[in-house]
Amino acid sequence: RDKLKARKPVITPSGQFTRREDAALIPGTHTGLICLDIDPTHNGRIRNYTDLKQELFNFQNVAYCGLSVSATGIFLLIPIAYPQHHKAQFKALQQIFKDRFGVKVDSTPDVSRMRGCSYDPNGLFRHDARQFTGIYTD
Repeated sequence: RDKLKARKPVITPSGQFTRREDAALIPGTHTGLICLDIDPTHNGRIRNYTDLKQELFNFQNVAYCGLSVSATGIFLLIPIAYPQHHKAQFKALQQIFKDRFGVKVDSTPDVSRMRGCSYDPNGLFRHDARQFTGIYTD
């Protein structure tokens, strides 16, 4: 499985980079999106990812919700209001998903985060998703 995943095309959903590290974000290229992953490794109690996908899509900030490359998890794209506060917005979303939906987001807050391309014939799109405005504070 890991060998197959390694051969998949990859994207950096949050921006364009001269090399894959946060400091190499090309100015003005942040997409305004954060990608979140939810998988069984950190969410063992979840048995029905189809129902979870629909439940998460009810969160009005979700622009896309679909299956991961392995088809055993979910990934989401969420527009954010403050790309310059990418990590703080990620952490706020992480807390909301834990508190509201009882799921652990297992992706990292890095703006240069890479993800394998996947296809979900039943992916859910919301073209008018609201920008998320929350910012995590300690």
